[in-house]
Amino acid sequence: MNYFVGIDVGAETCVAAMCSSATEQNLPLLTFANTPSGIRTFEDWLLQKGVKRELATICMESCGVYAEVLCYAFHENGWRVHVEPPHKVRRAMPVNGPKSDELDAQNIARYAVRFFDELHQWQPRSNALELVSVLLTLREGFTEQSARLQNQLQSFKRKKVRSKFAESMLTKDIQRVTTELKKIDAEIKKLIDSDSSMQDMHGKIDSVPGVGSTLAAFLMVQTNCFTTGHNAKELSSFLGIAPLLHQSGTSVNRVPRSRGFGHDAIRRLLYLAAMSACTHNDHFKEYFSRMVGMGKKKRLVINNVENKIIAVICAIAKSNRPYDKEYVVAS
Repeated sequence: MNYFVGIDVGAETCVAAMCSSATEQNLPLLTFANTPSGIRTFEDWLLQKGVKRELATICMESCGVYAEVLCYAFHENGWRVHVEPPHKVRRAMPVNGPKSDELDAQNIARYAVRFFDELHQWQPRSNALELVSVLLTLREGFTEQSARLQNQLQSFKRKKVRSKFAESMLTKDIQRVTTELKKIDAEIKKLIDSDSSMQDMHGKIDSVPGVGSTLAAFLMVQTNCFTTGHNAKELSSFLGIAPLLHQSGTSVNRVPRSRGFGHDAIRRLLYLAAMSACTHNDHFKEYFSRMVGMGKKKRLVINNVENKIIAVICAIAKSNRPYDKEYVVAS
């Protein structure tokens, strides 16, 4: 018998629920500490209930560092672990009534049963890619700081009574942050170049029209160098750029649109990539002009280009072939 275990992960404690079918009621529950000893308690609980490692599917929502210790421990001890986007779980298993950690754990377990064939098994990143992930997060912090400082400087320059001292301080801070960003970018490049397979993958993605080094690194981290089984549609949906239908009967039939969720930094960089491609690449420039000429809204066309870029990147990752400048994505 296969067993499906859903875990609602918290910073201090976690709640686990176990079932063997989606219709099962009164699921067994366990609350355990999010610590090494707590994880051992959880594993002992499974073994006491006769759950074998090869027959167990452990599923949890992606929640950053809180789930990281669990994933590494389960993987090292031979358990199959699956980490799913929270919005995907909640869209499939909506909560209309009471909400609690116990109910969330049960929903995740039932989700794992229903969508077992769509789950992606978690695999640890290489040390180099994990360090790239850390530096990209650090980079985002400095990027946000730079934007705040520049906005504040522009605001001060518009004042009737200006402070040269304040403007000088902000200018120095902007220069400092710019210098730190260059150091981070150099360290990221150094880490990517230290692994030949990462370097090769990064170079191929970076060659796609509009895609820059930082976006390529983000996508590699997000997909564990495209080993997590994402296809173009799944990745677009995860990033929140896939147009989703909103239709019911004959009276509700809205224009498909993206939901706007997903990784903020990747979405921003992908938008800039699409804008650059529509400006500098002949194929995308022609597509943009043609669609706008047909009356399509510019933002919708840009979103379409974002999806096309993701499709090209996924094709490159799957085929392990370099970008072909003569290749044209289907309109």
